[in-house]
Amino acid sequence: MATYTVTAGNRIEINFNGIIPDEVTRDKMKSVKFRWDPGRGLWHGLYNVETLAIAKEVCGIEPVKDFSASKFLKGYALKLKIRDIISADQRQFEIWVKTLKDHVNDVMSEDNSSRTGNSVSQSQESVWMDCFKFIARTLSDLNIAVKEFELVFEYSLPGAVHERPDVFLLTDKKVISLEFKRKPTPQVDDNKDDVAQAIRYKEWLMNHHRVTIDKNLEVKSYLVCTYRDAQPGELREINILTADNFCSTIEQELNGERPCQFIEE
Repeated sequence: MATYTVTAGNRIEINFNGIIPDEVTRDKMKSVKFRWDPGRGLWHGLYNVETLAIAKEVCGIEPVKDFSASKFLKGYALKLKIRDIISADQRQFEIWVKTLKDHVNDVMSEDNSSRTGNSVSQSQESVWMDCFKFIARTLSDLNIAVKEFELVFEYSLPGAVHERPDVFLLTDKKVISLEFKRKPTPQVDDNKDDVAQAIRYKEWLMNHHRVTIDKNLEVKSYLVCTYRDAQPGELREINILTADNFCSTIEQELNGERPCQFIEE
């Protein structure tokens, strides 16, 4: 009997337990972009409405909980390869936004037992959607190898209250914080200081994160302004990335790097 698993990386895996599925079943899976992984002996694809429907049809059972991944669920909301974001459609973006929303609501409820209901505003959901679309649009020209790197969304900094950098890009030697702003320029006034936020994340990672310190990782922090007419620049040693230089900067940062081998740690 085939079984399917929904993993923490927002993917579906179908295991036929050594039995080769018939051609009709294989064609159904391929039609929604399931891929065969010969090394692990299973089929895998992005979690969305189509892949879930096919997985249910093929397996005919409720999903198997991925216990190996569940212990990491409270640490971050999503872990996605760049290539998967580039190839995603609107429906997939909406699923990911809901995943981020549910995760943040859970975290906020745990941090404040008196808080109930939805902690995420529609404005925040729009920011997440804008972030996914910006990444997909601006990084499409990256070389194939670089597209295999993973991005971690809404990682809760251990020991910090409500501190969640938007996106982490990790390599074996670097941890790069990317804070996305749906603005033409960073906000720096009495109400909000975007630059101070980016500096705070960088300093926390450099001085308080055990893995970063133990492995002597280089820490970078960027502000990413997603408006089309935004201008790149630098404020208090924090570089501001825009559609004009986001791709080239990411490519430069990843030149000669390897995807992080200890990403869960």
